Amino acid sequence: MWVVELLTTRFSTQPPSDYTTLEKIKSIAKQQNATLVEYSVIYHSLQGQGQPKYRNTDLLIWVIQPTGCVTFRSVDITFLKQQNTPLGQFVDFARESIGVRGRDAFAVTSDEVSSINNQQLRQLHEFLIEPIADLLPTDTNSHVIFIPTGPLFLVPFPAFWDASGRYLIEKHTILTVPSIQVLAITQNLSASLREKKTKTRPKFSRGKSTGGRQSYYAQDCFGERSITSIR
Repeated sequence: MWVVELLTTRFSTQPPSDYTTLEKIKSIAKQQNATLVEYSVIYHSLQGQGQPKYRNTDLLIWVIQPTGCVTFRSVDITFLKQQNTPLGQFVDFARESIGVRGRDAFAVTSDEVSSINNQQLRQLHEFLIEPIADLLPTDTNSHVIFIPTGPLFLVPFPAFWDASGRYLIEKHTILTVPSIQVLAITQNLSASLREKKTKTRPKFSRGKSTGGRQSYYAQDCFGERSITSIR
């Protein structure tokens, strides 16, 4: 993924593969204090005229909890064939139901929402969330980080709703990232910037008081300098 390569080139000394070991992923979940949910789609090659070259058959889901517990679930999504709708198109229809068209996140339309497409948000909840619902945190303030791949990357997770009509965003604090590598690199970058800011932050010290005025000094990377005098 070009995003990973770009971030690695600019901000990381570790190769992308270093972030994909199980122990590293568990460490990221612990450091983020978040539940990671990673999706992968299995494709089946088709033969015959007039058929798409590949068909989505299975959805693989890994859930990594902050405790280090890792759980795997598999979901059969061959029902999409019965609807004659590839997974990518299914996601596009769901996005259209909330007024977003195309692959541009800002291409918003004010057209009337389709009740049929709105049901696809419900179906996405059924096969993306319900198989792992028992593994997600019950605290609404706890973070859930979704890592979708391929056609699932543009899935509008916050807009999902369950059988009771409750939206997913009402139950979880949601973040979506394109890959575990991007999450790890940005996490390391954020920590590095905080450390750098702490080291370069000026330290103030009090000088001698003269005639009712007090001199203060700032200690920074350029040495000690007098910056002001106040009463």
